[in-house]
Order: sequence, then structure tokens, then C-alpha cells
Amino acid sequence: EASQESAEIAIGSKTRGNEYFQRKEWQHAFDCYSDAIESNPKDGIFYANRSACQIQLGNPREALIDAILARKLRPKWTKPYYRQAVGLSELQRHQDAAITAYEGLRLEPSNVELQKLLRNIVKQGRQAFQKTKDASKDV
Repeated sequence: EASQESAEIAIGSKTRGNEYFQRKEWQHAFDCYSDAIESNPKDGIFYANRSACQIQLGNPREALIDAILARKLRPKWTKPYYRQAVGLSELQRHQDAAITAYEGLRLEPSNVELQKLLRNIVKQGRQAFQKTKDASKDV
């Protein structure tokens, strides 16, 4: 458990990170969320936020790792499922991404963001499958 001082430092870092995130200053936001994690590594919010930065910075593998850590720390919160599904989708792992989004929807069936993400992932998966199918005809 983080000390009161560490927890306060982490919250301050998260607040600064959120300000940078709003301004689309991804690297600065990432650095702030990393500082928050260093101060309080037991809070899944910091990992979920850093995961969002990783996607924006073009680092889907790292985004996926942070999303998984966030999900382990906060298994009933749907945001890490969303982040994990995005990371998987960016890595062209459409089936795993769809399963993850579906698992998040089982926790919160009315989550519009997850519903939309799942539809997009299924669409991307179909397109990728069709490309593979079309390419195999040329062989």
C-alpha cells in the first residue's frame, strides 16, 4: 500500500498527465503517468492512462502490457478492457481484441464505447480475413 505522501504525489502526477493528455501532448502525459506509477504502482488508473498514451505514441505492445496490468489491478473496471482491445487490434490480433471487448461488455453491457469498438474490431477482422483469402487466390 502506498504511503499517504506517495499517493498524493501520484495523484498530482496523474492530474498533470491528464492536462497534457487533453492537449494531445502524449509524451509529456506518458511521463507524468509513469511518475504516478513510480509513486503508487498499485493503482490501475495510472496504467490505463499510460496505455492510452502508448497507443497515441505508436507503441501497441507497451499499451497492451499497461492495459493488462490495469486490468489485473482493477478487474471490474471496463476501461482496461477497452485499452487492451485497442492494443490487440493495433497488433492485428483481431480475434483476441474482440474477445477482450466482449469480456468488458459482459461487465458493463451498456458501455457504448466498448460496443462501438467491438463492431470496429469485427469489421477490421473481416477485412483482414478477406485480404488473406484474396491473396491466397493469387498463389
